Amino acid sequence: MLIVYIVDRKYINFSTKAVWWAQIIKVVGGLGITIGLQKLGYTVFALFCSDMMVRALTYFTMVIFAGCIWPLTFKWYKKK
Repeated sequence: MLIVYIVDRKYINFSTKAVWWAQIIKVVGGLGITIGLQKLGYTVFALFCSDMMVRALTYFTMVIFAGCIWPLTFKWYKKK
């Protein structure tokens, strides 16, 4: 979470404002992709790592996506 906080403050600085339907798309899309990353992470990382490392890498990937990558799409929703 510290990485996400620093990246958001320095680079992303995203706005949460958008029309109501865009807010729904942001929530549903973000949750869907994040849950998909969880399932994919368990499958892919299990090929290379132990159980504890699989969990750590999976959740790290989910947090980085949800906190750093997904908010980059918010600028597009703000324009709509």
